[in-house]
Amino acid sequence: MKEIKTKSLRDKKKIVNGEIVRERKGLTRTNKPIKLPDNPTWLKQPNLVTMLSGDLSNLHSRIIISLVEKLQDSISQSINKVPIEQLSLFKEHKETDQISLMIPFKDFELTSNNYPELKKALKEMDLIPVEFDTKDPITGGDTWCVPGLFSAFIPDETYQRTIKITIKKDVAKILVNVDKGFTKYIKEIAFQTQSKYTVRMYMLISSWKDKGSFSITLERVKKWLKLENK
Repeated sequence: MKEIKTKSLRDKKKIVNGEIVRERKGLTRTNKPIKLPDNPTWLKQPNLVTMLSGDLSNLHSRIIISLVEKLQDSISQSINKVPIEQLSLFKEHKETDQISLMIPFKDFELTSNNYPELKKALKEMDLIPVEFDTKDPITGGDTWCVPGLFSAFIPDETYQRTIKITIKKDVAKILVNVDKGFTKYIKEIAFQTQSKYTVRMYMLISSWKDKGSFSITLERVKKWLKLENK
């Protein structure tokens, strides 16, 4: 169990089994409107990523959000109808079958005390199976099952504060593909959520908020959040 320092002495966060848990003392619930960040970081994310099905912890979702932030230029190009193969991201890696990205530890917005938990979660991303709501490029099936989103190479040196992430090109194309629309949400709000389900629901609601309402079957929700047996 690791403690995360926060600005408020009455509001502490801890990582427990990959979940970011907030302990609040002396504060009562009110019906006052929630104050948004003064300078929010708006992120655009393909709906294929929003609706990916996987057993993800809060920390795993934070890692994906940081990856999406790193891919914003390519996602914006995709929104502007630039063909996937013509995106600068793939032009830079045209000689290989994978994409490499460097992400500073600070982008995950955790203190150095929590780096061991972060490193553990990063390594798990290569082992957690996920399903995308798109055609399998090999079998043509309605969903595409991937054994892991990416591999992370984490330096052992204590002074090194950057990790290298490698993503197979087929997976990277899904991470920037907006053919099924995109979700726009605020990074700071996503990072404040305490439950692994809350952050996913926030993204889902954000993808529909401009349309006024939407419906989704219970079976779809359970499959999406990997709750089929619960």
